[in-house]
Formats: sequence, C-alpha cells, structure tokens
Amino acid sequence: MMAAELERIAAALAAGGMPATADPRNMQPPGALVLPERVEPRTACTARATIRVLLIAPAPGHGDALSWLDAALAQAWAAIGRHPAQLTLYDAAGGQL
Repeated sequence: MMAAELERIAAALAAGGMPATADPRNMQPPGALVLPERVEPRTACTARATIRVLLIAPAPGHGDALSWLDAALAQAWAAIGRHPAQLTLYDAAGGQL
C-alpha cells in the first residue's frame, strides 16, 4: 500500500511535468525522488505516513541549480499540493553546505 502511494505521488509529479520516481535506482537528475520517511501506527487498522519528496537539481551549488530548485518547488506544489518544505543544500559528495 505504501509503494502504491509513493508511485501515485511520483505519477502526479510526472503528470505536472516534473521527472519523478519512487525508485532511487531510476533517479536521473534533475527530478524528484519520492521516499517514505516515517510511518506512525494510529489504530489496529490505520497509520499516518510522512513521505519525503526530494527535488534533485543538476550541478549542486550552482546558480542554475538554485533557479531550477525554485521553479521545481513551485511545480511540485502545483502537482501535489502545498505542504511544509525545507530547503537543504548538499554537495555532490553528500556533505551539507
């Protein structure tokens, strides 16, 4: 069920013009990677899930990448709705900038 929801979100992003996948093996920047972050059981039959959408820009740290991220965030919000967002920049080696 979680995999289907991740794919639904990736498909909504793709329908809005954003390359997106829920499978990290298929990620080709620029685009969005949809990942499960946390699942909190509520009752015996329900749970609440937090899903993370990572917008991955080409050329991290470059001015063009920041411009792409700005446009991509607006595009993602239009496709899946406006949700809390936090911008964190990482360099190609995975270190936070």
